[in-house]
Amino acid sequence: MATVVLVTSTTDFMTLTRALRKIRAPSLFVSIIFTTYRYVFLTLHEVYSQLLANVDIVPYIADRVYLLNDGRILAEGGTAEVFSNFKLLESCRLEAPMIARLFRILREQAGVELGLMPMTMEEGIKELRSLEGRPNATGR
Repeated sequence: MATVVLVTSTTDFMTLTRALRKIRAPSLFVSIIFTTYRYVFLTLHEVYSQLLANVDIVPYIADRVYLLNDGRILAEGGTAEVFSNFKLLESCRLEAPMIARLFRILREQAGVELGLMPMTMEEGIKELRSLEGRPNATGR
């Protein structure tokens, strides 16, 4: 079955259908291929949609990020490095993870001095705890 998944995920459906007709594949086999093709396509589409809709999970699943726009690599690096470039993200109609946006507000509007921009809730909590011990946590 792994071979079938590989073929169906790398071959467009019309080409696959013509090839199966040409070799006179049994209809049950064609049905299995069709189901597999749809499943792989829908799964990949859902994963892609979720990543675009929820960048908050990216720092949990990736150490490095490549930012692509119109087929060009615009940025590559660690998640904090790429997601801290707010202007670049905005030019690509993307947002940084929610915690990074919150800390951006703390930095820009409240004057809180931060080290590396947190990308996960755990990093944000750690950064907030480190601010507690500072005599002038707001930087003012």
